[in-house]
Amino acid sequence: MNLLPKGKISRLPEPLREQINHRMDHGDTGKNIADWLNSLPEVQSLLAAEFGGKPIREQNLSEWRKRGFQLWCFQRQLADIVSGLRQRPRPLIHESHNP
Repeated sequence: MNLLPKGKISRLPEPLREQINHRMDHGDTGKNIADWLNSLPEVQSLLAAEFGGKPIREQNLSEWRKRGFQLWCFQRQLADIVSGLRQRPRPLIHESHNP
């Protein structure tokens, strides 16, 4: 069983995926993101080595938006909830001392 992700976007380094997610979150278009990614030397190397040099297309980003980006959004929401819980003042618990 091969556990490596198969898609072009999911095979990119995590810092690039993070940037993609932020760009999607801020409404950047698939075309703009694809053009940007395809211009990066590290992306070109990965595409040459693992995908026969075929560039990233808007369709690749559309598929990422449905899965990887949605997971990223969920993880951010969860992190915000946890952070909010940590910042809430905790009620003082008084132990009663019965003689």
